[in-house]
Amino acid sequence: MTSVEGYARGFVVRLLSALYLAALLVGAGSSSNAQTINQGQPAVGNNGATAFTSSPVVLDATQFTGTNFNDACDKINAAITALLVAPNKNGVVDARGFTGAQICQESMFPDTAAGSAPYPQIPTGKLLLGNAVFWVTTTQVQPTKFQVEGVGWPNPHAQPNGTIPPDANTIIRACPSISPPTVCQSKSLSGTPPIIWCWGAGTGYSTGGCNGGGLTGDIAFGSLTQYVTFDCFGLANCVDMQAYDIQEGSGCWHCAFHGWGNGGIGLQICDGTAAGGGGCQNSSFLDLDVGIQDTTPGNTCNTTVNGINTVPILVNSHGNPGPRFLKGVTVSAAKCSGTSTPTDSIRYSSEFGSLEDLLVEQGTTLGLHLGADGNVNSVAVLNVDAGPPIGNGSNPTCGAFSGTTAVWLDPLHTITNVALSAAAIVSNSAHAVNVLVDCKNKKHYAYDGGGHGVVQYLVNDAGAVALAAGNDNITAFGSGVQLGVNTVAATAAALDVTAGNVQQIACPSSGGLVTVTPTVPTVLPGTEITLIFIQGPNVSNFCSITYPSIMHGGTSASPAYNSVSTQKFIVSNNGTDLYAEGAASVCTSSCGAP
Repeated sequence: MTSVEGYARGFVVRLLSALYLAALLVGAGSSSNAQTINQGQPAVGNNGATAFTSSPVVLDATQFTGTNFNDACDKINAAITALLVAPNKNGVVDARGFTGAQICQESMFPDTAAGSAPYPQIPTGKLLLGNAVFWVTTTQVQPTKFQVEGVGWPNPHAQPNGTIPPDANTIIRACPSISPPTVCQSKSLSGTPPIIWCWGAGTGYSTGGCNGGGLTGDIAFGSLTQYVTFDCFGLANCVDMQAYDIQEGSGCWHCAFHGWGNGGIGLQICDGTAAGGGGCQNSSFLDLDVGIQDTTPGNTCNTTVNGINTVPILVNSHGNPGPRFLKGVTVSAAKCSGTSTPTDSIRYSSEFGSLEDLLVEQGTTLGLHLGADGNVNSVAVLNVDAGPPIGNGSNPTCGAFSGTTAVWLDPLHTITNVALSAAAIVSNSAHAVNVLVDCKNKKHYAYDGGGHGVVQYLVNDAGAVALAAGNDNITAFGSGVQLGVNTVAATAAALDVTAGNVQQIACPSSGGLVTVTPTVPTVLPGTEITLIFIQGPNVSNFCSITYPSIMHGGTSASPAYNSVSTQKFIVSNNGTDLYAEGAASVCTSSCGAP
């Protein structure tokens, strides 16, 4: 047999095999081998192994037609809606076929409260996203009992040759208002504030908008999102993710939050304005990268924009239980451009949770800021490392202490039952000034250039320090007079000389009688304090002063409008009384700005 004959015979055999396989696939037109083919469903062998049939548990979103814009998110929405026809109303929508830049002009998820009762049911299941950048012009609202999984984070840092690597893996990015890319079709993410991603609830509660706002019953359960990057891309006041009414099984794991530096928020957990705290208890957040990256315009940073603070992570549960944990978190504003940077890395006011393995203060003034917006109770803080700060945001002060700080306990709200274990400053030529400042309990742990770690710090249920064990440079403020200025609320005029040796009072706009009630230290007798009083500008904004019996020789308020009176007092030998060293010095004109 010649080689030509052998080749021809082999070709015939292969051709017959292919025809036989094709006959099996199409069932040769017989009723016994008839196939069931449904839109977007993959073909699987049937129970009798005689034919292929469609599988209802996986839908390919690229095979659907949207009902509005017919863009990627519209098609994903249509595929999720199609899960409702499956027998168990559960399954997987596979949208990994969408790659590259995609515009999203509506939510990927159906609105579960559209129309009237009986409301559309949202199926349970999962959405798979692939190697794509979804440029959104509207908020994406994830419903309850529905999970989302991407394929990972991009590499945000420049390569050795200085070039920025292209976008990769799953990114949900806001269409910016300034110079939007072509894919955005001259549109930007809408909303006040503009929010990239949030949660809705179940049947009867709209997923056309974010949940929260004090509503009851709109809580999302079992709605975990993971392996996705959210990027505000420098859009002013933009929020990468708003996690309000989410509870068990919900949150974000292995997520990145970028581009929030222009008066925005990277991750906002709990609705701090709602009486119920947004119902965010037992939600969870794991392995987070919250940073400003090399790409522009997303690295523009400001301390505030339109009166709104820039905060990488904001947690405020309004005195209610909050997220179960934030663990494995890196926050960095080191790549910020502009004249100012965020003050806080993590601003946390919540109860019954834990903060674990945090790398903070890379480019911010404060690392972990506890109690800035509400009470903190029953919280464990484990392993806080502070990277090199920039410190050109606002600079909080506590008596004589201020400056870049890894962990700051704010005196504005009650902090109880907080256990801190292992707070440290990463060795670097640029480092934080303080490891820890507890303003209410007058405790200060300074950077010591060596181990620079606070090993254990416990605030008990009364808000007092029950345990403080660390290395060198631990300074107790004590109860004596401290250096610094304490601005006193004129309506109460409660002087606290433990917060500053200079006490300043301004006549309130309502005028009237200002009653001075000093807190006199019981130690450091002979210490001098200064009282500054600023008189009102007119007859309707005019004050007089009355002093308590323990404050001797206080001068009456000057009758001159806009005058500034300064008087020095000394603490008595037994530490209970204040004695004037002389009459007040009064400035009546060109007094500057005290």
